[in-house]
Amino acid sequence: MFKKAGLLFILAGMSGMAAAAVVINTTSTTLTTSNVDPNATVFAGTAMGCSPSTAAGSPDCCATTGWDTNSALKLCTAEERNLAVARSQSLAIYLGSSCIQQRGICKTPLAVYCVFPDRVSYLVQKEGRTQLGIDFGTAASADCSGLTPNQIQNIDLTKIDFSSAASPFVVLPAVKNNALGNS
Repeated sequence: MFKKAGLLFILAGMSGMAAAAVVINTTSTTLTTSNVDPNATVFAGTAMGCSPSTAAGSPDCCATTGWDTNSALKLCTAEERNLAVARSQSLAIYLGSSCIQQRGICKTPLAVYCVFPDRVSYLVQKEGRTQLGIDFGTAASADCSGLTPNQIQNIDLTKIDFSSAASPFVVLPAVKNNALGNS
């Protein structure tokens, strides 16, 4: 939960949030973690790849458009279709190109991405890793792992623009927490 400017923000649909019970104190802009497993992680992503068109007639499974009209794209895998959706929703970070090799020869080129389940995870990972000096690895060795409570504690969340993630938030007015009217 975030409390800021008299509003209580509840993050909806965030995987792993219950496991990490993270409390943010916005008055001091520090993050406090209590009773949290130090090995728990949140905001994890998944490495996914797609095959660009390399020959005439082969589908471009890295396309982000045309999935409903181009019948050749039906030859692409479910992962490639899911990656196209994630890319169109700005939930994927490009890591580079790799290759599926057979007998030392590049059989299938792959464009590799870290894909996140929601916009908040994407933003915290992208901006947080930049602040922490942690990269996402390479196309051949992707690191889309979640962040630990200690890592999150070292991220200055005030430097992350969450405005593009407004839809995952349910915004409730601050409520009085006792009969005396204190909030």
